[in-house]
Formats: sequence, C-alpha cells, structure tokens
Amino acid sequence: MLGSVLADRYEVLGVLGKGALYVVYRARPLVEHREVAVKRASLGRYTSESSRGALADVIVMQALRSPWIIESSAAYLHQTSRILTVEVPIYQFTLTEVRTLYLRQHGSISARVWLRVAHAILNALVYLHNLSRSAGRFRRPQFLDLVVDLTSIDVVRGKEIWDQLQGVKQLCHGDIKPTNVMVNLQEDLLSFQSIVLIDFTSCSLGDSRAYSPAYSLPGRDRRPPIPMDDIWGLRCTLSELATGKPDASIAEVLERLHPQGREEQQTIASIMGCIHRLVRKATDGSHDGTEAAASLLRFF
Repeated sequence: MLGSVLADRYEVLGVLGKGALYVVYRARPLVEHREVAVKRASLGRYTSESSRGALADVIVMQALRSPWIIESSAAYLHQTSRILTVEVPIYQFTLTEVRTLYLRQHGSISARVWLRVAHAILNALVYLHNLSRSAGRFRRPQFLDLVVDLTSIDVVRGKEIWDQLQGVKQLCHGDIKPTNVMVNLQEDLLSFQSIVLIDFTSCSLGDSRAYSPAYSLPGRDRRPPIPMDDIWGLRCTLSELATGKPDASIAEVLERLHPQGREEQQTIASIMGCIHRLVRKATDGSHDGTEAAASLLRFF
C-alpha cells in the first residue's frame, strides 16, 4: 500500500495499526503538506451490525465537540465499493504503549501520570453522559452531505444514526480500555500534551444492539451499554495502567504508583474506592452510573 492513493485524496506513507473494522494508515493529503491518520473500512465485508458500528464511529467523531474526544475533520464513502475513509489527527501512542514506554524509561507509572489519565477520561465521560447539557450540541456530519445516492444502505443507515444521536441525552462509549485511549506526549516524553477517547463503534444510541466490551461489568449481559459500563471500563483501564492487570486491588495500585505524599495517596484510594461502591450499586440495579463520572471528578 505504500505510495498508493486512498479515496483519490491521500497518499499512503505507512500503516499505523489494524483493528476489528479499520486499517489505519499514516497518510498525506495530495494537495497539502501535512500528515494525518486515515481509517479505512470496507463496509461490504462486515455484518450489518459491524458496518453500523463503523458508521456510528465516524458520525460521533464528526458530530461531537470536546477536547477529550477524537474528532474527524473529513470522511468519504465510496458508494459502489462501500469503502469508508475517515481522516483523524495522528496521535503518538495508545495508553498501552505509554505504559510500556514509561516502564522502560522510569521503571513504573507515576501517580501524577495515573491521575492525569484518570482526569482526562473522566472529563470525556462527563461530556458523553450529559450530552443534554452540552453547549452547541452537535455538528452535522460532513460526509452525509457528500454522497449522491441517498438510497444506498450505508447512507440510509448513516442518516438513521444521525437522527438517533440528535435525540439522545447521554452517550455511552461502551468499550473503555487502554487501546481506546490515545495520547500525545511532550518532546521530553514525560508529560502529556493531549489525551482523547477513540473508537465509538460500540456506543449506545438508544438502540437495542448487543455489545461485547473488553471489560464486562459484573452481572451485566450483552445489553446496550449504560454509563456504569464506562465507569467499570475506566476502573479496569486505570488498574491496568498501574499494575498491568485489570482487576488489581486498591492496595496493589497504590504499591505500584508510589504516590508522593498523603494527598496523592488519598486521592487515588478515594477514586478506586468510590468506583467500587458505585459498581456495587449498579449490580443490584439501584444505580446506572449517569452521574458517576461527575461525582468522581470531585477528587480533582
């Protein structure tokens, strides 16, 4: 693929990664001197549910406005081949790669880094779980206006997703995990420049689709995600960032992070402890987690 052209617009410079639906390329727009990431999905190769997930992903990325959510500046659908091409900014690392980098350079993840990641993900979840309060609401996805055949299955499905999105009061990501958190580091590789959530293929848009997250909330089956599923994904992600495993105890997390001072230690313990209490309420059906992310932000 090196040197080939995608969607008549992008020259391929290399492969950044592969997912269940997308191949992600490092590319350069033919008429501009900049580099971008280009996600490419062949919708015709997937089930109806999977192709719907890919369309939901691009619509959410183009519609939402948040510094904590990855945005797509352009997307194109080839209606004959059903190839979806999505332009997004290049991010350096997944959270999994950040952990590997920090362990190699410093031997462990610092409490400061852990807290910065927790704060960023919580900000993203507060935004998603309270869309009804968001100023400006949504931008209309640009790629829906670039198509010609308005009767094609992908266009019809895309417009249905857009209509659903405009009606929701909250959006659940549905699959919070380290590889769905992207990071840009400063030049010294010690501090964060930006942290964003990616991959909205599992997001809840008021439909009844089943889903299979990387981290399943105890007692939950394959129903559409609720906010508490995102909080559980956050808990497992933070545990994995600190210890390498998603189910570590609070004591194990503290032991690995080496917090500097009593305040850092109390903040980390309070966040993890609060999540455990919220999970207990969620498993007995008394709490769906709608305000959980906002309540956790009080520790920052």
